Amino acid sequence: MAFTEQKILDSDITNNGVQSQPNKLTGSALQNKQAFDKLIDDVVQSKFNALIDELLASTAAGQIGASVTGLTATNVGAALLELLTAMQDITQGSVADGSITHAKLSANPPAVQNDNLSGILPAYVGIKMGTSVPTTDDISAGQIYLKYST
Repeated sequence: MAFTEQKILDSDITNNGVQSQPNKLTGSALQNKQAFDKLIDDVVQSKFNALIDELLASTAAGQIGASVTGLTATNVGAALLELLTAMQDITQGSVADGSITHAKLSANPPAVQNDNLSGILPAYVGIKMGTSVPTTDDISAGQIYLKYST
């Protein structure tokens, strides 16, 4: 069931509110009191409790909207899944798109350094960093050179 199905509609109020009763109540005191309580007893309580049950359900996150900069997901459940996937990509040896930025490489000292990159690349690949374009004398076979600005 969707959260929107728990909305209290104008028709719910018209059919269950005190306005659905005659202008002059002619019942007993108990019957007249029930006319005032009908909206709460028959509509508000049931819809509110159903909404709480929906919010506690494992599917609730898929109904709650989300707008998170950098994510494409439109609901909380999808956003959490997208974040989980990105974290798994990072921790399992791949680098998320856009995660090594010019700002990180050009910081002084750079945010991305040799020790930050260990585990991302295979052990047999060396990493060397500097501020100038490398020559063949600067790097050896199996090394990657990262140039950054100061």
